Amino acid sequence: MKKTPISLSILTFLSFSATAMAEEEAATEEAATEEEATTEEAATEEAATEEAATEEAATEEAPAEDDKAFTKHGVFGGVGFSGLSLGYSYNASDKFTLAFMGVYMPPGVMVVDDTFGGVSFPCTTGSGSIFGAMANYRFAKNLRAVGGIGINSMSFVFDSKNKQISGNADYGPMAFYGGLGWGLKPVKGFSPGVDIGAVYTGAPDVHFDTEPADGAVRTDAEAHFWSVFPAIQLSVSYGL
Repeated sequence: MKKTPISLSILTFLSFSATAMAEEEAATEEAATEEEATTEEAATEEAATEEAATEEAATEEAPAEDDKAFTKHGVFGGVGFSGLSLGYSYNASDKFTLAFMGVYMPPGVMVVDDTFGGVSFPCTTGSGSIFGAMANYRFAKNLRAVGGIGINSMSFVFDSKNKQISGNADYGPMAFYGGLGWGLKPVKGFSPGVDIGAVYTGAPDVHFDTEPADGAVRTDAEAHFWSVFPAIQLSVSYGL
């Protein structure tokens, strides 16, 4: 059958309509796909944000070492080679602590039988004290590097056995400490600790109550007393 112009127009119109509908449908499907992808991306970002917030909250609420919470303030006490100590500690972070302390050495803590210029002199520590500040840096989980400075009034008293010559050796005014420590963590509650190091005081001023007739006695006495002392201390801290 021969197609008329009207028939061709109708066919052309139907063809264009079908094509337009197909393109519109494809565009609609593409838009839906993009919207779905956008929704999934937003959901993923939201989940990631919630996870990050959860991790941050867990980090903030996480307890310090040994399931104890970190604290900025604490007090401590100890006993050791240099005497009795008591102090306050400020924990700037879990790595760095600044401690202010006093050390009291009761008389007679150390007794040494020495000889100056051939004369026997039992030497006994007199009462003394050191007040100062100590900086602690935790370079490992339980280990600390420690350094400090203080005002020193430590002294030794010496007396010959025949009581004819006596005197004292006065240290001061400054003392310096360096050493290593274990424990004393910046946490709430109790934490034990051990410190091992050395105290540098410089040479003391040696005074005799009666000037010895033999100059060798004074010379030996002035050269005898140490300027560096070992320091070992056992301590317990309490985080507030």
